[in-house]
Order: sequence, then structure tokens, then C-alpha cells
Amino acid sequence: MLRLRQLTAPGASALAVLEVSGGDASAFLHSLGVSTLPSEGQLRLARLRLGRGLREQALLVATRRGYEIQTHGNPLLIRAILDGAPPQATAPAAASVETWGQSILRVARAIRGQYALRLALFQLGREGSTGLLQDLTEGGSMDRFLCDCETALSRADAVRACLRPHRIVLRGRVNSGKSTLFNVLVGRERVRTGPKPALTRDPVWEEILYRDRVLWIVDTAGESEGLQDLDLSAEGLGRREGDNSDLVLWLHSNLETNESLPREQEALLLETHHPRPDIGRLHLDLLRLDPSALRAAVLDRVLDRLGLVELPPLAPAPLDEGMERGLRWLLDQPDRQKAARRLLAEGPPPS
Repeated sequence: MLRLRQLTAPGASALAVLEVSGGDASAFLHSLGVSTLPSEGQLRLARLRLGRGLREQALLVATRRGYEIQTHGNPLLIRAILDGAPPQATAPAAASVETWGQSILRVARAIRGQYALRLALFQLGREGSTGLLQDLTEGGSMDRFLCDCETALSRADAVRACLRPHRIVLRGRVNSGKSTLFNVLVGRERVRTGPKPALTRDPVWEEILYRDRVLWIVDTAGESEGLQDLDLSAEGLGRREGDNSDLVLWLHSNLETNESLPREQEALLLETHHPRPDIGRLHLDLLRLDPSALRAAVLDRVLDRLGLVELPPLAPAPLDEGMERGLRWLLDQPDRQKAARRLLAEGPPPS
């Protein structure tokens, strides 16, 4: 019996993966012009001979279940392969099947930052989460797997914090120096600054990379009493940005504090939605401090408040909620070895 199943969603990407299994799998592949089949765990580059004179190169991978054909995702090409099999052999294509390795690559493609990318790609190797699952499928120690899996799951929050950007919002009263600090943090004159109030109305954001962490810096309109409708609307937008941030930097000018500060000096009060309850105060001279020193002083405090000073180790860990859910699902299965094979081949189960 022959069974053909498309593991990737039709037209979803430039690569298509088809699974060929069953007792007639070898005969079907020979009919496509594959003369020598790879052994389990090996791969071979093959030239497929399809109908209507079509020829196409493909990567043939031997698995425990059978074989995988990895080739160009052109729907006409896939249709030509499927047409060579009996109708009853073709199972419906997966709606959005993503192997464990493809899940890792999907996350890696969206990452900025060298260390975060290394951490993601590390998961593809024998020492990463892929190797953790492969060791179990190959008969590795169950006790060791359970210990390593629990350790990997304990790293999930720290790893996802390292991979994702963090939104930092500048707020404060009008003319408190928000836009001046914004330009310093992003490293260029991105927004207008000056003594005239309400130069910033709509939120302005810029992505920066600092110490290999991705931060989104957001400048907002200043707050004040007696604002007109347009300025009130801008103030509301700024408040909403703050509500949706990871960290709010609230700027107070020396006129707004009860402390005796030198003139032109600003007190920067850090308010955070992070679980750490402490609030820090940083005294900065926006006009006289060297921009590089000012930028480092603020952003180092930001990383500390967000718990991002230490980078997670290069070790097995789930990269997103789906992968974490997959590992937790595996731990609940009676046959964990079989579940690990499924997780590698089909990715995390639907939520």
C-alpha cells in the first residue's frame, strides 16, 4: 500500500515537503526515476522524472516512517508528483504542518541581533532542542531526557525575552526633553526638538539594537493642563502607548521635582510594567552630557529594569509558545519516544 501526504501547506512557501510511506513507497519512488534510495537517516539528491516531460531536482530523505521528498513548492510541480500515485494513496494536504526544524527557522528569520540568532539556530543542532528530541527517538535515557526537558522548559521565558523586541515609551510633560532624549537614544535627529511646545503629536518609534537586544523607542506628545482638542487627542495616544509598553521612561524637568537640581538638569524617572516593583531615578543633563554617555546610561538602566542584562545560555530551549506547548504535550504522553518522533516530523500539536 502506498501513502502520500503533503506536509507543507499548498503554496505556503518556496519549499514543499511530501511524505511517501507504506509498502509500495520504494516502487513509487523508482517510478519517478529514483534509482538508488537512501538509508534511514540519510539523504540523497535525486532528479525526478515526472509526466509531460517534466524533470525536477529534489532532496530525498529517508525517515522511520518512509521517505520525504523536499522540492520546489510550485503547485503545478507538486500536482505532477501526486498525479503519479493512485488517488486512494493521496491524503489531504496539511493545512499548516510545520516540522520542529521549520518552526525554529521561522522564528530565526524574524530575529535581529547576533546572539539571539545564534541561540535560535543552536536549537537545530545535536546540543539544542532538536538533538534533545532526536536522542529520545534513538533510544536515549528517559531519565536524562525528562531532566533535560524540564530544564529546557525552565528557560522558556528568558529565551523569549531575549528574542523579542521590547517597547520603551518616553512620556512626560511638554518640554521635558522627551524628543531630545529620543534622538540621543536612536542615534540621529529623528524628530524635531525646540522650546515650542507640542512639536510632537503622533507617537514616533524607531527600532535600535543595543548590546545585542532589540528595543523599540517611542516618542510621545507631552502632557499639560488646558490642552485643546488636538493636543488632548495626542496626549491620549501617548497614554495608550505607555499602557502597551514594556517600560515607560517618564521625564521630569527640574521645575517639576521637589529636589534641588542644577539648572538644565533632568531627572529621569523609570516606571515599569515589569514584575520588579522598584522604581529608579536617574539624574541626567540633557544639554551637557556627552550623547554617547547619556545613551549608555539610559539604556543600561533600561536593560537592568527589564531583566535583560544577562543573556540566556546556548542550551536547549523552546523558542515560542507553540514549541513550549509541544514539549509539555510530549511529557504528558504515555509513549514519549513516539511523541518525540511526531514532534520532530509534524511540529507542535494545535492548541
